[in-house]
Amino acid sequence: MGASMSNVFDYSIQNLAFVPPPKSYTKQENIQFVTTITGDKIAVRVTSHLARPYVHGHEYTTSRRFLLFSHGNGDDLGTCQDYVEWLCKTFDCHVATYDYVNYGCSSPGYTNEG
Repeated sequence: MGASMSNVFDYSIQNLAFVPPPKSYTKQENIQFVTTITGDKIAVRVTSHLARPYVHGHEYTTSRRFLLFSHGNGDDLGTCQDYVEWLCKTFDCHVATYDYVNYGCSSPGYTNEG
């Protein structure tokens, strides 16, 4: 019984704390999908500092820097793309960013802080 009350509470908090913005990009915009351990599919984009899509296995530069960027609660891959491109150019690196479940083109589902 305690677990079911906890789930009800978690779902009600999710609707208040994790409100995704309207989707601001399409699946065709250099988006890949990764399957999580729970089976959800999350959208991932890797941006190169050379202002072209990053392709695994292609050598673009001698730079080996790679940042993992987690966008804020009110963003998705589309809304943070200008900032990600700035990071790439400023730090001469590649940046990987991802959407959370329920955000952008990722699977609908239960979003939490874990």
